[in-house]
Amino acid sequence: MNFPKKNAGETLVEVLSAMTILTMMLAGALSVLGRAKSTEIDVKNRIVATNLAREAVEKIRNFRDTNWLKYSGAPRKKWLCLPPDCSEKMGDSKFYRLKFNGSEYSLEAISTASELDIEAKSSEYEKFQLQKTASGWLSHESGGTNTRFFRQIELEVKNPFDSAFPPSFCDHDDDECKSARLRVVVRVQWFDDDSPQSIVLETNLFDFFERGKY
Repeated sequence: MNFPKKNAGETLVEVLSAMTILTMMLAGALSVLGRAKSTEIDVKNRIVATNLAREAVEKIRNFRDTNWLKYSGAPRKKWLCLPPDCSEKMGDSKFYRLKFNGSEYSLEAISTASELDIEAKSSEYEKFQLQKTASGWLSHESGGTNTRFFRQIELEVKNPFDSAFPPSFCDHDDDECKSARLRVVVRVQWFDDDSPQSIVLETNLFDFFERGKY
């Protein structure tokens, strides 16, 4: 049986059609790979941000525990001491950053700051940008390399009825001091492809006095 021969024009159309289909398939595959890579980066950043927020919460908890042991002679008055010298109380200022000097952590109050919002460039937001030190730590020490992450700690001392205590509330042993709670909010923010992202962790810390009540 003899089949009709194709002319050059028909062959060229078939080749072009095949190339178009192949190009569309490759473009689709590359698009999927690009989205997968972007998702992988987003997930990685979110894990890092969550760990940074958890680290800050645990350090505030550790400050509370250390104060309880360090000032065991007057724990009612001292459990909220701001490290390292207890010259202020945690919560005297509202916003803080966690610093690490290579051997110990400390809290630094940023009294002129507002709630962290890197998209709106809130007051003093740049002071909360984390740097990567030569030893690999992420902290607010000078001399490091800026990272994409910003971390802010908000501290507020409140009573069980959600009202703020006066600044001198713990100058003597009383029921208010014993029932005080430290509200801790940690905000970590960063940009992914110019899109602002955020992780927020919140908890309440109490004095160990009759902690079974809480």
